[in-house]
Amino acid sequence: SPRRIWGPLWGVSFYNLLKRCDLFHSFNGVPFSNHKYIITFESYLPRVLSGFAAKTVRSVLSERLTHDRCRAVTALSQNAVTLSRHFNMGNRYWDEIETKLTVIYPSVKAVADKPVTKPKRLTLTFVGNDFGRKGGIACLVLSSMLNKAKIEHTMNIVGKCHYGLNSYTDCADGYYDKYITAAKESNASISWLGSLGNAKILELMASSHFVLLPTLDDTFGFSILESMAAGTPVMATGQRALLEVIEDGVNSISLPLDLDDCGRWRYIGKPASERAKTAYERLIDDVHHAAADKMFKTVVAFLDQPSGYNAMAMAAIERIRRNHDPLGQAKLWGQTYLKSLRL
Repeated sequence: SPRRIWGPLWGVSFYNLLKRCDLFHSFNGVPFSNHKYIITFESYLPRVLSGFAAKTVRSVLSERLTHDRCRAVTALSQNAVTLSRHFNMGNRYWDEIETKLTVIYPSVKAVADKPVTKPKRLTLTFVGNDFGRKGGIACLVLSSMLNKAKIEHTMNIVGKCHYGLNSYTDCADGYYDKYITAAKESNASISWLGSLGNAKILELMASSHFVLLPTLDDTFGFSILESMAAGTPVMATGQRALLEVIEDGVNSISLPLDLDDCGRWRYIGKPASERAKTAYERLIDDVHHAAADKMFKTVVAFLDQPSGYNAMAMAAIERIRRNHDPLGQAKLWGQTYLKSLRL
Protein backbone atom coordinates (compact mmCIF):
# COMPACT_ATOMS: atom_id res chain seq x y z
CA SER A 1 0.00 0.00 0.00
CA PRO A 2 1.13 3.65 -0.39
CA ARG A 3 1.52 3.87 3.41
CA ARG A 4 4.26 1.21 3.31
CA ILE A 5 6.10 3.25 0.68
CA TRP A 6 5.83 6.54 2.58
CA GLY A 7 5.39 6.21 6.34
CA PRO A 8 3.77 9.63 7.08
CA LEU A 9 0.65 8.51 5.18
CA TRP A 10 -0.23 6.39 8.23
CA GLY A 11 -1.24 9.65 9.87
CA VAL A 12 -3.75 10.55 7.15
CA SER A 13 -7.30 9.34 6.54
CA PHE A 14 -8.54 9.55 2.96
CA TYR A 15 -12.26 10.14 2.58
CA ASN A 16 -14.53 10.70 -0.40
CA LEU A 17 -14.92 14.48 -0.40
CA LEU A 18 -18.09 14.26 -2.51
CA LYS A 19 -19.91 11.98 -0.08
CA ARG A 20 -22.35 13.87 2.13
CA CYS A 21 -22.52 13.40 5.88
CA ASP A 22 -23.17 15.49 8.98
CA LEU A 23 -20.24 14.13 10.95
CA PHE A 24 -17.32 11.90 9.97
CA HIS A 25 -15.64 9.61 12.55
CA SER A 26 -12.03 8.78 11.69
CA PHE A 27 -9.79 6.19 13.31
CA ASN A 28 -6.07 7.03 13.74
CA GLY A 29 -5.77 9.11 10.55
CA VAL A 30 -6.41 12.87 10.31
CA PRO A 31 -9.03 13.36 7.55
CA PHE A 32 -8.41 15.53 4.53
CA SER A 33 -12.04 16.54 4.22
CA ASN A 34 -14.28 19.57 4.53
CA HIS A 35 -16.69 17.66 6.76
CA LYS A 36 -17.01 18.05 10.50
CA TYR A 37 -15.24 15.11 12.09
CA ILE A 38 -14.23 13.28 15.26
CA ILE A 39 -10.96 11.38 15.43
CA THR A 40 -10.23 8.39 17.68
CA PHE A 41 -6.72 7.01 18.10
CA GLU A 42 -5.13 4.01 19.81
CA SER A 43 -1.44 4.94 20.15
CA TYR A 44 -0.46 8.58 19.48
CA LEU A 45 -1.60 11.52 17.38
CA PRO A 46 -0.69 12.57 14.73
CA ARG A 47 0.43 9.07 13.77
CA VAL A 48 3.62 10.26 12.09
CA LEU A 49 7.08 9.52 13.47
CA SER A 50 9.42 8.75 10.59
CA GLY A 51 9.85 8.98 6.85
CA PHE A 52 10.73 11.71 4.38
CA ALA A 53 9.26 15.08 5.45
CA ALA A 54 7.72 13.53 8.58
CA LYS A 55 8.24 16.71 10.62
CA THR A 56 6.44 18.81 8.02
CA VAL A 57 3.56 16.34 7.69
CA ARG A 58 3.21 16.16 11.48
CA SER A 59 2.97 19.94 11.65
CA VAL A 60 0.37 20.10 8.86
CA LEU A 61 -1.77 17.41 10.47
CA SER A 62 -1.47 19.00 13.92
CA GLU A 63 -2.61 22.33 12.51
CA ARG A 64 -5.64 20.64 10.92
CA LEU A 65 -6.61 19.19 14.30
CA THR A 66 -6.97 22.74 15.66
CA HIS A 67 -9.54 23.63 12.96
CA ASP A 68 -13.18 24.03 13.89
CA ARG A 69 -14.00 21.07 11.62
CA CYS A 70 -12.26 18.80 14.16
CA ARG A 71 -14.97 18.61 16.82
CA ALA A 72 -13.48 16.07 19.22
CA VAL A 73 -10.35 13.97 19.77
CA THR A 74 -10.78 10.71 21.67
CA ALA A 75 -8.07 8.35 22.90
CA LEU A 76 -8.74 4.67 23.58
CA SER A 77 -6.61 4.79 26.73
CA GLN A 78 -4.82 7.12 29.07
CA ASN A 79 -1.56 5.65 27.79
CA ALA A 80 -2.40 6.95 24.31
CA VAL A 81 -2.69 10.42 25.84
CA THR A 82 0.67 9.99 27.59
CA LEU A 83 2.37 8.88 24.37
CA SER A 84 0.85 11.75 22.41
CA ARG A 85 2.10 14.28 24.95
CA HIS A 86 5.56 12.73 24.72
CA PHE A 87 5.73 12.76 20.92
CA ASN A 88 4.29 16.28 20.73
CA MET A 89 6.79 17.97 23.04
CA GLY A 90 7.63 21.22 21.29
CA ASN A 91 4.59 21.01 19.00
CA ARG A 92 3.02 24.50 19.12
CA TYR A 93 -0.41 23.11 18.26
CA TRP A 94 -0.62 20.44 20.96
CA ASP A 95 -2.06 22.53 23.82
CA GLU A 96 -5.00 23.52 21.62
CA ILE A 97 -5.50 19.94 20.43
CA GLU A 98 -5.56 18.70 24.02
CA THR A 99 -8.52 20.96 24.85
CA LYS A 100 -10.59 18.66 22.60
CA LEU A 101 -9.16 15.44 24.06
CA THR A 102 -11.03 12.82 26.11
CA VAL A 103 -10.56 9.11 26.84
CA ILE A 104 -13.24 6.56 25.91
CA TYR A 105 -12.32 2.92 26.42
CA PRO A 106 -13.21 0.27 23.81
CA SER A 107 -16.51 -1.50 24.41
CA VAL A 108 -16.71 -5.24 25.04
CA LYS A 109 -19.77 -7.08 26.28
CA ALA A 110 -19.33 -9.28 29.34
CA VAL A 111 -20.53 -12.61 27.96
CA ALA A 112 -20.28 -14.37 31.33
CA ASP A 113 -22.21 -13.42 34.47
CA LYS A 114 -20.00 -15.54 36.66
CA PRO A 115 -16.94 -17.80 36.30
CA VAL A 116 -17.68 -20.71 33.98
CA THR A 117 -16.66 -24.33 34.44
CA LYS A 118 -13.27 -25.05 32.86
CA PRO A 119 -11.94 -28.36 31.52
CA LYS A 120 -10.15 -30.63 33.98
CA ARG A 121 -6.94 -30.49 31.95
CA LEU A 122 -5.02 -27.23 32.36
CA THR A 123 -5.64 -25.22 29.19
CA LEU A 124 -3.64 -22.15 28.16
CA THR A 125 -4.17 -20.15 24.97
CA PHE A 126 -1.99 -17.69 23.05
CA VAL A 127 -3.63 -15.65 20.27
CA GLY A 128 -1.70 -13.53 17.79
CA ASN A 129 -0.43 -13.51 14.22
CA ASP A 130 2.68 -11.60 15.29
CA PHE A 131 4.19 -14.53 17.17
CA GLY A 132 7.50 -12.76 17.81
CA ARG A 133 6.23 -9.40 19.04
CA LYS A 134 3.40 -10.83 21.11
CA GLY A 135 5.66 -13.16 23.06
CA GLY A 136 4.95 -16.57 21.56
CA ILE A 137 8.40 -17.80 22.59
CA ALA A 138 7.57 -17.21 26.27
CA CYS A 139 4.58 -19.53 25.83
CA LEU A 140 6.78 -22.26 24.35
CA VAL A 141 9.22 -21.88 27.23
CA LEU A 142 6.34 -22.07 29.72
CA SER A 143 5.04 -25.28 28.14
CA SER A 144 8.50 -26.83 28.38
CA MET A 145 8.71 -25.86 32.07
CA LEU A 146 5.31 -27.42 32.75
CA ASN A 147 6.38 -30.63 31.02
CA LYS A 148 9.53 -30.83 33.13
CA ALA A 149 7.38 -30.39 36.25
CA LYS A 150 5.11 -33.19 34.96
CA ILE A 151 2.09 -30.85 34.84
CA GLU A 152 -0.30 -32.06 32.16
CA HIS A 153 -1.62 -29.24 30.01
CA THR A 154 -2.64 -28.06 26.57
CA MET A 155 -0.98 -24.96 25.12
CA ASN A 156 -3.04 -23.58 22.22
CA ILE A 157 -1.11 -21.44 19.74
CA VAL A 158 -3.48 -19.49 17.47
CA GLY A 159 -2.30 -17.33 14.58
CA LYS A 160 -0.09 -17.20 11.49
CA CYS A 161 3.19 -17.23 13.43
CA HIS A 162 4.89 -14.17 11.93
CA TYR A 163 8.31 -13.21 13.31
CA GLY A 164 11.72 -11.82 12.35
CA LEU A 165 13.51 -8.57 11.61
CA ASN A 166 10.61 -7.18 9.58
CA SER A 167 8.78 -6.74 12.88
CA TYR A 168 9.98 -3.70 14.83
CA THR A 169 10.50 -5.66 18.07
CA ASP A 170 11.97 -8.92 16.81
CA CYS A 171 15.48 -10.32 16.47
CA ALA A 172 16.72 -12.53 13.61
CA ASP A 173 14.56 -15.40 12.32
CA GLY A 174 16.97 -18.09 13.51
CA TYR A 175 16.16 -17.40 17.15
CA TYR A 176 12.46 -18.18 16.63
CA ASP A 177 13.13 -21.08 14.24
CA LYS A 178 15.18 -22.82 16.93
CA TYR A 179 12.42 -22.71 19.54
CA ILE A 180 9.57 -23.51 17.15
CA THR A 181 11.37 -26.47 15.57
CA ALA A 182 12.19 -27.96 18.98
CA ALA A 183 8.62 -27.48 20.19
CA LYS A 184 7.07 -29.08 17.12
CA GLU A 185 9.44 -32.05 17.28
CA SER A 186 9.27 -32.86 20.97
CA ASN A 187 6.39 -31.11 22.74
CA ALA A 188 3.05 -32.90 22.27
CA SER A 189 1.38 -30.54 24.76
CA ILE A 190 1.38 -27.71 22.21
CA SER A 191 -1.51 -27.49 19.76
CA TRP A 192 -0.61 -25.41 16.70
CA LEU A 193 -4.02 -24.26 15.49
CA GLY A 194 -3.08 -21.68 12.86
CA SER A 195 -5.68 -19.08 11.85
CA LEU A 196 -9.18 -19.49 13.27
CA GLY A 197 -12.42 -17.59 12.87
CA ASN A 198 -13.29 -15.07 15.56
CA ALA A 199 -16.18 -17.15 16.94
CA LYS A 200 -13.89 -20.15 17.39
CA ILE A 201 -11.21 -18.02 19.06
CA LEU A 202 -13.76 -16.61 21.52
CA GLU A 203 -14.94 -20.12 22.30
CA LEU A 204 -11.36 -21.27 22.83
CA MET A 205 -10.56 -18.37 25.18
CA ALA A 206 -13.72 -18.98 27.21
CA SER A 207 -12.76 -22.64 27.74
CA SER A 208 -9.16 -21.83 28.76
CA HIS A 209 -7.91 -21.34 32.30
CA PHE A 210 -5.69 -18.44 31.20
CA VAL A 211 -5.15 -16.50 27.98
CA LEU A 212 -1.51 -15.48 27.49
CA LEU A 213 -0.13 -12.26 26.01
CA PRO A 214 3.52 -11.84 27.08
CA THR A 215 3.81 -9.11 24.45
CA LEU A 216 6.68 -6.70 23.90
CA ASP A 217 4.37 -4.02 22.53
CA ASP A 218 0.60 -3.74 22.12
CA THR A 219 -1.55 -0.64 22.12
CA PHE A 220 -4.37 -2.34 23.97
CA GLY A 221 -4.54 -6.07 23.33
CA PHE A 222 -8.22 -6.55 22.48
CA SER A 223 -7.98 -10.32 22.92
CA ILE A 224 -7.29 -9.56 26.58
CA LEU A 225 -10.57 -7.67 26.93
CA GLU A 226 -12.48 -10.44 25.14
CA SER A 227 -10.91 -13.05 27.38
CA MET A 228 -11.76 -11.19 30.57
CA ALA A 229 -15.29 -10.64 29.28
CA ALA A 230 -15.65 -14.42 29.06
CA GLY A 231 -14.47 -14.86 32.65
CA THR A 232 -10.97 -16.05 31.71
CA PRO A 233 -8.14 -14.24 33.50
CA VAL A 234 -5.09 -13.34 31.46
CA MET A 235 -1.35 -13.39 31.97
CA ALA A 236 0.02 -10.44 30.03
CA THR A 237 2.94 -8.04 30.21
CA GLY A 238 2.16 -4.85 32.10
CA GLN A 239 2.74 -2.27 29.37
CA ARG A 240 0.88 0.43 27.45
CA ALA A 241 -2.90 0.35 28.04
CA LEU A 242 -2.70 -3.05 29.74
CA LEU A 243 -1.35 -1.17 32.76
CA GLU A 244 -4.82 0.39 33.03
CA VAL A 245 -6.68 -2.90 32.64
CA ILE A 246 -4.79 -5.51 34.66
CA GLU A 247 -4.74 -5.43 38.45
CA ASP A 248 -1.98 -7.91 39.18
CA GLY A 249 -3.26 -10.81 41.25
CA VAL A 250 -6.76 -9.34 41.40
CA ASN A 251 -8.39 -9.64 37.96
CA SER A 252 -5.43 -11.12 36.04
CA ILE A 253 -1.65 -11.49 36.18
CA SER A 254 0.82 -8.80 35.08
CA LEU A 255 4.12 -10.07 33.67
CA PRO A 256 7.45 -8.22 34.09
CA LEU A 257 8.80 -5.87 31.42
CA ASP A 258 11.35 -3.06 31.68
CA LEU A 259 9.41 0.11 30.79
CA ASP A 260 10.23 3.68 29.83
CA ASP A 261 8.44 6.76 31.18
CA CYS A 262 5.62 6.27 28.64
CA GLY A 263 4.84 2.72 29.73
CA ARG A 264 6.46 1.10 26.69
CA TRP A 265 9.18 -1.53 26.61
CA ARG A 266 12.41 0.37 27.16
CA TYR A 267 14.23 -1.20 24.19
CA ILE A 268 11.59 -0.67 21.55
CA GLY A 269 12.43 1.04 18.27
CA LYS A 270 15.91 -0.28 17.65
CA PRO A 271 16.89 -0.54 13.96
CA ALA A 272 17.07 -3.95 12.29
CA SER A 273 20.87 -3.74 12.22
CA GLU A 274 20.90 -3.64 16.04
CA ARG A 275 18.18 -6.25 16.43
CA ALA A 276 20.18 -8.67 14.27
CA LYS A 277 23.01 -8.72 16.83
CA THR A 278 23.55 -11.47 19.40
CA ALA A 279 23.26 -8.99 22.28
CA TYR A 280 19.68 -8.12 21.31
CA GLU A 281 18.82 -11.79 20.92
CA ARG A 282 20.04 -12.42 24.47
CA LEU A 283 17.97 -9.47 25.68
CA ILE A 284 14.85 -10.87 24.00
CA ASP A 285 15.52 -14.32 25.43
CA ASP A 286 15.88 -12.95 28.96
CA VAL A 287 12.55 -11.10 28.63
CA HIS A 288 10.73 -14.23 27.45
CA HIS A 289 12.21 -16.41 30.18
CA ALA A 290 11.29 -13.86 32.87
CA ALA A 291 7.69 -13.86 31.59
CA ALA A 292 7.63 -17.66 31.41
CA ASP A 293 8.97 -17.91 34.95
CA LYS A 294 6.15 -15.79 36.41
CA MET A 295 3.54 -17.62 34.33
CA PHE A 296 4.87 -20.95 35.61
CA LYS A 297 4.75 -19.79 39.24
CA THR A 298 1.20 -18.51 38.68
CA VAL A 299 0.07 -21.86 37.27
CA VAL A 300 1.67 -23.80 40.14
CA ALA A 301 -0.01 -21.52 42.69
CA PHE A 302 -3.34 -21.91 40.90
CA LEU A 303 -3.06 -25.72 40.93
CA ASP A 304 -2.06 -25.73 44.62
CA GLN A 305 -4.90 -23.37 45.66
CA PRO A 306 -7.60 -23.32 42.98
CA SER A 307 -10.09 -21.59 45.28
CA GLY A 308 -8.71 -18.14 44.43
CA TYR A 309 -9.24 -18.61 40.71
CA ASN A 310 -12.98 -17.92 40.71
CA ALA A 311 -12.45 -14.64 42.56
CA MET A 312 -9.94 -13.56 39.92
CA ALA A 313 -12.27 -14.61 37.10
CA MET A 314 -15.15 -12.67 38.69
CA ALA A 315 -12.95 -9.60 39.06
CA ALA A 316 -12.07 -9.85 35.36
CA ILE A 317 -15.77 -9.86 34.44
CA GLU A 318 -16.43 -6.90 36.74
CA ARG A 319 -13.61 -4.92 35.13
CA ILE A 320 -15.29 -5.33 31.75
CA ARG A 321 -18.72 -4.42 33.11
CA ARG A 322 -17.38 -1.35 34.87
CA ASN A 323 -15.15 0.13 32.16
CA HIS A 324 -16.13 -1.40 28.80
CA ASP A 325 -19.89 -2.00 28.89
CA PRO A 326 -21.27 -1.39 25.36
CA LEU A 327 -24.34 0.49 26.64
CA GLY A 328 -22.27 2.76 28.85
CA GLN A 329 -19.72 3.43 26.11
CA ALA A 330 -22.50 4.01 23.57
CA LYS A 331 -23.92 6.68 25.89
CA LEU A 332 -20.53 8.41 25.99
CA TRP A 333 -20.28 8.29 22.19
CA GLY A 334 -23.83 9.59 21.84
CA GLN A 335 -23.01 12.56 24.03
CA THR A 336 -19.83 13.19 22.03
CA TYR A 337 -21.67 13.06 18.70
CA LEU A 338 -24.47 15.37 19.84
CA LYS A 339 -22.04 17.89 21.28
CA SER A 340 -19.96 17.80 18.09
CA LEU A 341 -23.01 18.44 15.89
CA ARG A 342 -24.14 21.37 18.05
CA LEU A 343 -20.80 23.16 18.08
